[in-house]
Order: sequence, then structure tokens, then C-alpha cells
Amino acid sequence: LDVHFAELIEKILVDFTTEDVERLIHMQVPQYARQEGSKILTIRDAANVHCRAVVYGAFLFAGAYDLHLPDAEGAKRSAHLLHKSVDAKTLCFHAEECKYCVEDDILATLPSGNSTKVSVHASDWKRDVCIKFMKDRNAFECEVKNRASLVLSCESEESYVVPILEEFDTEQSRDSDQRYMRDIQNKRYSKLLAGSHEVNLSEYPYAIVMPLSKVGNMYDIFLHGSILGQKEARNAILQIGKAVQQLHQSGFLHMNINMQNVLALSPVTQKNDTDWMLTNLAVASRIPTPEDEDLLYAGAIRNGSIEFATGTLPPEMFVKLTITEADAFKSYWDTVKQKHGFDIRRGEFEPFIESRTGETYVVKCFFI
Repeated sequence: LDVHFAELIEKILVDFTTEDVERLIHMQVPQYARQEGSKILTIRDAANVHCRAVVYGAFLFAGAYDLHLPDAEGAKRSAHLLHKSVDAKTLCFHAEECKYCVEDDILATLPSGNSTKVSVHASDWKRDVCIKFMKDRNAFECEVKNRASLVLSCESEESYVVPILEEFDTEQSRDSDQRYMRDIQNKRYSKLLAGSHEVNLSEYPYAIVMPLSKVGNMYDIFLHGSILGQKEARNAILQIGKAVQQLHQSGFLHMNINMQNVLALSPVTQKNDTDWMLTNLAVASRIPTPEDEDLLYAGAIRNGSIEFATGTLPPEMFVKLTITEADAFKSYWDTVKQKHGFDIRRGEFEPFIESRTGETYVVKCFFI
């Protein structure tokens, strides 16, 4: 198959299932298409590297990612679910980004002055990534737009926020987005087995791809008994502080800083400094200014969706109420429930009673 057929083959394979592609590449090349004396070849054997690269991508999720990874024994391949939110609105999977790299060597020049390709090289390239699948468009847009608006003080300054390598949005018309939409509807991924879980990726119209932390987040590290020494603790605090500074200088608040959202992207050792980065900007909010209109303030509850985490709010977001004020607080949210059908989940915004003093505290929040 000649090189200029690669683009045509890619268009043809769009309508093929993975099983169809598998059968196709194992079909034998007809006798009349073989060179004299050549052995029996399959279409995969006969294809040049450019066409093989196209076929290679046909077997991968979104054309570039392998969600089916070997287990601990290196045998059975299954999807590796890293995290599933309580409300199942987000899923995080460990995946391999795979590319079949093709390079043409231009080593000779014809007498006419034209260059000629005399050799072609192909190689596999892989790296570990995390794919975060999302149901909620607001969360997806926050993740993408907030990172895009991140302002660094100079070109040489490194970011302390986990970057997005690629994003997918089924509401867009880009080729990559349309390929993503086709794949999540494929039965191979609409009933994806991940350990004891069966996941339907067709319920997740949005996704972002990020570097994978093989070490884990700060919570996992502490949970498994790794205690940071003074040097490593200072390094972690410094990098988290720089991440927060970058966010604030860019004009927005993270709104959900906790140990689960601080990733270690390099091993935690006493010899070398660990690379700590902040992640999860799904509920980040712009810092309001007097000129802003219709902007989400910290503490706002929009479209029945909680836009902040009560466990990580600053002290000024909590207020002590008298008995009369506590009754008014309850009456306010009862009215919200009746008029808008938004029910406060028990424990989210119910008043907190200080056991030693009996004083009542609540989060400063309001419905918009």
C-alpha cells in the first residue's frame, strides 16, 4: 500500500468497529497483488509504515490511549480505575498514551534538484497518563478555562498546577472530539470492566488527559505510612504555596485545596526534592471585582450544584449564629427547597454545634 493511501484508509476505518479492523488486517493479500515468489501475506504485513500507523490508532481509545493495561502478573489486561467520585460524576483512569511514530529520512538529492526519500523508520512511543472523564459541563469548562488563564510571571517560571495534555468535548466538531464520541458509544467502552466495576463511558461526554502521578496524592502517601521529614515538608509547603500564588495572581481561587488534590509527580525521598503539583480546578472561581457582574462568589450554590468544599474553606467563610439567626438560616434553605427543588444534602450546610460551648456555626453560603 502506497504512502498516499494512509489518509484514505483513515477515513474508511472511521466506520469500522475494532472487530472489523481486526478481521481486515488479517485478510490475505490476493495472489494477483503479490510479487512473484513472495510468501502469503496479510494486509497488515503488506502495508507500509504510514498505513500501519493508521491501523495502530484504530485499536486505541480516541486514537491514542490504551485503557486496558496488564495486571500485576502482566497477563490479563483490564481497565485501571484510579478514582470514582461519590456521586459518580467523575472517573479517573490510568491509561497509556501510545503513538506509532513514522519518520522519513531525506538522504539523497536527484540531479534535477529534487529530494528523494530513501528510508522510513517507525517506532512505538508510550507514556503513562490519567484520563479524567466528566459528566458535568461546568466542571469540565472550569478545568480547561482556568488552566488556560493561568498567568506565569515570566517565561522561565514553571507551573505548579497539573497541566492538561488533551481535552475532549462531544459538543465540538473537531476530529478528535468526534472520534472520542464514537469510542465512548462503542460497546467496548460502554461496558468497560475495571476490577469489580462496570463503567459506561457513554455517560461521560467530557474528558481531560493529564500526566499520571505514579506516586499518588499526598493523602495516599500519608495513608500508607510515608511521613515527610522537615526538608521534604518545607519543599511541599513551598511548592503548594507557589501554586496558590499562581492561581491568585491569575485572578481565581482554587476553592478545594486538600491532600487529595496535591499530587507527587516524582518519588518522595529525603535525597531529592519531590515535584508537588496542585490539581482539580473543577470548582475554582474567579476572584470578584467591583466591575464584575453575574460572577460566582465564594459560597454561591449555582444551578443546584455545590461550587465549593466545606472541608477546605477559609475561617472567614464560617460564621457564628444566635438561636434566632439559626432559625432564619433554616427557614431560608427550606424556602429554597420549596421554590427551586434544591435539597441540601445532610451534613453539607446544616449548622455545626460546638460541643464544648453549644455555639452554632454555619458556612456563609447562598443560592443563585
